[in-house]
Amino acid sequence: MPSSLRRTGLLVALALALVAAGCGGESGESGDVPEGAIAVVGDREIAKTDFDRLLAQAEKTFKARKQDVPKVGTPEYEQLVDQLVDIYHAAIDHCVPGASLAQLDALIRTGIAEAGYPGQPSHPVAHGVGARAHEPPYAHQARGGTIEIGMVLAIEPGIYWEEGGGLRLEDNFLITMDGAEKLSSFPDGVVR
Repeated sequence: MPSSLRRTGLLVALALALVAAGCGGESGESGDVPEGAIAVVGDREIAKTDFDRLLAQAEKTFKARKQDVPKVGTPEYEQLVDQLVDIYHAAIDHCVPGASLAQLDALIRTGIAEAGYPGQPSHPVAHGVGARAHEPPYAHQARGGTIEIGMVLAIEPGIYWEEGGGLRLEDNFLITMDGAEKLSSFPDGVVR
C-alpha cells in the first residue's frame, strides 16, 4: 500500500475517532473550535501540532506492527508453519493411554515459546470432545489427569499476532490402545 494512501487512511481513522469523541466542526466554524485548533475533545483543544504528533506516532506504530507479522510465502512464515507442525506432531505422539494431560499442555506451550511466542495461546491447547465441542478433560499444567482409551481429544496448538490473525492447527483424535487416531482425512499442516 502506498504511504500516501496509508496516511490518508490514518487521517480518516483519526478524524472519525475525533468525531466520535464529540469534536466540533472545522476551525472557525460556528465558534465550536477555537482558531488554530483542529478539534475540541471535552475541554481540550487538539492543535495541529498535536494532531501531527499523533499521526506520526500512529504511522510509526502501524509500520512496526506490519513488520512483526511474517508474510505468507516468506522464509519466516514457512519456518513458523514448520515449527507449528512439529509441535502438533509431538502432541499427537504424546497422546497414548496413561500419558499426562498436564505434560501435553506443557509440551505444546514449551514448543510455542521456543518458536518465539511465549505465553501463547490463551485458549486450551487440548480438550475433550463429546456432547459438546469443548468439554473436559482439559489439558492444563495446573491440572492432573491422564489420557485414556476411548477419549476424543481436540489438539489445537496456535500462534497469534497482536495485530490479529495467526496460525492454528486443530484436529480431533480418538485415543486407542495404539495412540491417537485422527478422525479427519484432512491433510496436516496449513493447506494452500
